[in-house]
Order: sequence, then structure tokens, then C-alpha cells
Amino acid sequence: DWNPHEHPFGDYMRALTCGLLNAIRSPSTQVAGFKVIVDFSGFSFRQLPHVSPTYLWLFAEALQNCFPARFRAVHIVNEGHLFTYIWAILKQLLGTKLKERVSDFLLHFCVYYSEQQKSKR
Repeated sequence: DWNPHEHPFGDYMRALTCGLLNAIRSPSTQVAGFKVIVDFSGFSFRQLPHVSPTYLWLFAEALQNCFPARFRAVHIVNEGHLFTYIWAILKQLLGTKLKERVSDFLLHFCVYYSEQQKSKR
């Protein structure tokens, strides 16, 4: 569970950047690209004020236009209803190619999630 008072969102962005920079050092990753899995478990309204639209814009801009990597897919797991709001903002900032690579998985999740909700009734 992320506590934004102990670790600001910027710290996570710096750690992610270091991890991605390390990943692209491999020649095979440079050629083939890679898939990203983002786990949103534990993310709640308590953390939302610390993820500003400015951070989302900088993140999207850096990944698409500054970072020398090929993203084959971005898989979002354990996202709740809150992610819908974040995705509505982030989707506007992504290019068509990357947006399609994320939305395919989200569509699958939404169908799976709605089927689970129907079975609980």
C-alpha cells in the first residue's frame, strides 16, 4: 500500500525511469521491445491527489517522445474503479499506437469484471 507522505509520486517515477533505463541496455530489448505490467493493487482515493495531471502528462510525454524503447504492450492489473478516472485523463495524452496497446487489455478486463459482477447477483 503506497503511502504518498513517505514516498512521493516523483520517487516512483524516478525508480521506474531507472528500471526502464537498465532494461534497454540489453541489445535484445532494444530490438524486440518489451511489455510492461502495472499493478494497481492498493491504489485508492487517498493516493489520487498525489497523482496530478501534470505528472501524468510528463510521464506520457517521456515514454512516447523521449524514451528510446519499443513498448509492445502495457498490461494493467488489479485496477479498480478509480483507474477509470486516471485512464480517462491518460488516454487523452497517449498516441494512437500506445493507446491501442493498452486499451485491448482494458477491454478484456472490463468484460471479465462485468461477468464476475453478474455471477455475484
